[in-house]
Amino acid sequence: TRQIPVLDGLQVTSIGCGPEHSAAVTHDGKVLTWGMGEKHRLGHGQEVSEGSPRLVEGLQHEDVVSVTCGEQYTAALTRNGDVYTWGDDSGKLFGSSGVLGHGDLEPQPVPKLVDSFREEDVRIVQIAGGKGHLVALDEHGGVWTWGKGEYGRLGNGDVGNISLPEPVDLFEEIPVKFISCGEHHSGAIADDGQVWMWGRNERGQLGIGGGLTMDMYCIESFPIELAANEDEHEVNDLDGVYVGCGTTNSVMIADNNEVYAW
Repeated sequence: TRQIPVLDGLQVTSIGCGPEHSAAVTHDGKVLTWGMGEKHRLGHGQEVSEGSPRLVEGLQHEDVVSVTCGEQYTAALTRNGDVYTWGDDSGKLFGSSGVLGHGDLEPQPVPKLVDSFREEDVRIVQIAGGKGHLVALDEHGGVWTWGKGEYGRLGNGDVGNISLPEPVDLFEEIPVKFISCGEHHSGAIADDGQVWMWGRNERGQLGIGGGLTMDMYCIESFPIELAANEDEHEVNDLDGVYVGCGTTNSVMIADNNEVYAW
């Protein structure tokens, strides 16, 4: 572990890490990225890798508050509730999943505004990114998802890709206060503290319990309550204050300061 010299004295307030690149937000809303430059994930306009943090010039006039990094893309949230994305998540065999949220499958070498939120007068307050999908939380507790739909990770009951943000129907009736993304699954904490999970579950990462067979086809394409199949489980009586999603695992901090992992 060592300090990053370029960031010394810049008062970094938020960071994001992908498999091969990283991003940082400073107290005055500037974004710096570094790491693998291929697929435009750094947002500098060319596919050049950076060994140290470099200012993302396309956002220098925005007041950014947080960033999230996927496998081949990056997203940034501004203080006024706008979302910007850039990168290219297409592969050698498959095209883009639409994770950039612009309604097309084109690469974005520099940050581009996700127009649909402005068009619908929606202010976003949190973003979270998985390997190939994004989740956003709006100021009224609504949850939006887009990108790769495989394994049901978008929470809309389907496994197809979506190239524009769409609301998760369940959370139109159940307001949410926190969201999280893993590689192929997602999580949310409702205003009442209930934790909801959806997506891939081949390693039990959704924490729904029960005697389910864990295999590559085990998914939940709609949000389901944590420990939903375990009526006597202690987490049923606890409220979640934080949920984190990894590759094939998840973790929760409860309101009594206990930590649960699955």
